[in-house]
Amino acid sequence: MNILRFKQLFLVSSFAGILILLSGQVAQAESLPTTSEPTDSAELAADLPSLEIEATPTPGTVETSSANLQTETLIAQTTAPTPETTPVPTTPETAPTQTITPGRATQSGSSYVGVGGNIGFGGRTDLGRGSFTAFSKIGLTNNLSARPAINVSRRPAILLPITFDFPLRSALDGRVLIAPFVGGGAVISTGSGSVVRGLVTGGVDVPISDQFTANAAANVGFFGRTEVGLRLGVGYNF
Repeated sequence: MNILRFKQLFLVSSFAGILILLSGQVAQAESLPTTSEPTDSAELAADLPSLEIEATPTPGTVETSSANLQTETLIAQTTAPTPETTPVPTTPETAPTQTITPGRATQSGSSYVGVGGNIGFGGRTDLGRGSFTAFSKIGLTNNLSARPAINVSRRPAILLPITFDFPLRSALDGRVLIAPFVGGGAVISTGSGSVVRGLVTGGVDVPISDQFTANAAANVGFFGRTEVGLRLGVGYNF
């Protein structure tokens, strides 16, 4: 009888201990928060890692506007340092050279060929005697001319001077009024024996029209005795 009671009492106490143990574990499980499913949205947001959202630029705004890009480019160009340039040395200007062009016009007028008469003041050649003369002006540069001529009577004389021309112009329209010239060269006598001597000449051209020029010149040849001839004539311009 006592053994039976002891067994019943042992079973009851064991069952009670198991209930007490189970109830303690349940209470502990209910007291711990569950991490699998958050019950609060605030707690969910707090647990989630912070995300940085990069805004996408909208077309037409300041970031994508073509006008803004052009302005930034212009600012960058104006603020960029200007590279230093080495100055290029300039060559000094030289005076233009005059080329010789036979037959050109000079500052005193056109070139020409003409005929006239020679008045001599004593001599053995046709330079110092009265004779027919053919003469010309052949422009070489702007102010130099060759003026070959020939006097023909009994003992022809060939004149080969080079002259410097310096015209006198009208103050109103710059037209040439008269064109004096001076120069020198050689005179050749073609008589019984050819003789070459020095020659000095001077005279004036007077424009008559676009086609004609009047000419007067004094020629001095240095033969055995000095011979002087005064030429008067008209030239045709070319």
